[in-house]
This record gives sequence, structure tokens and C-alpha cells, in this order.
Amino acid sequence: MEQFMLIYKGGDANWMAKASQQEIAASKAEWQTWVAALQENEQLLSLGAPLIFSGFTVAGDGVVSDISSTQVSDLVTGYSFIKADNMDEAIIWAKKSPYFRYPESSVEVRQVTKMDSSESAAKV
Repeated sequence: MEQFMLIYKGGDANWMAKASQQEIAASKAEWQTWVAALQENEQLLSLGAPLIFSGFTVAGDGVVSDISSTQVSDLVTGYSFIKADNMDEAIIWAKKSPYFRYPESSVEVRQVTKMDSSESAAKV
């Protein structure tokens, strides 16, 4: 199986503050169901974590830019790592993601490059 990173983008930074207890409970249940299905198939490598909606970009020339002016739909707001037989299967899992509950959200699917330990060490 190949490894894939699901990159969650967009959403609403204030969703938790605005959501009702029922909406929050429903969201948690959707995530638990999705995670359980991945675990049952032994395809969840890491659930990852949500990211806050602020941060900085550091360019190669040392210039630091605040990302707060970035369009919300372009912000990376979380990630997960899964295993799948191929990109098509990874996309199917992404389409089932409960992340789409949040407004203006998308999930980017990227295959992780395989490197042997000597290549890994050489790049560090």
C-alpha cells in the first residue's frame, strides 16, 4: 500500500464557537465513524491534528510573511496520513471525510514519496 497525506484546507475558524452542542456532537460522531472505518481497514497511519488559522511563511531569503491575509479557503487547517492501494482509493477516503461539514472546505490528497533510510539521512 502507498502512503497519502490528506491536507485539510479552509473551513471556519469560529465554527466551534458558533456551533450548537448538537452540531458539535454530530461532527465528533462523524469523525469517529470515519476514523473507525480507516482503522478497521488498517489504513489510518495518523489522524494528524487541526491547525490554528494563523501563522507565518518564511521564504528562502529570510522574508517572513503573516498568513492572516491569506484567503481562508487556501489555508492548511489540518492533516491526516492514510494508506491506500492507489490515488483513486485515497480520493475515495478523502471524499468520505467529515471535514466537508465545515464551510468552504476542501481536502487535498498527496502521495508520500518513498525514500530509503540512506536517502532520508542524506537530506537531513
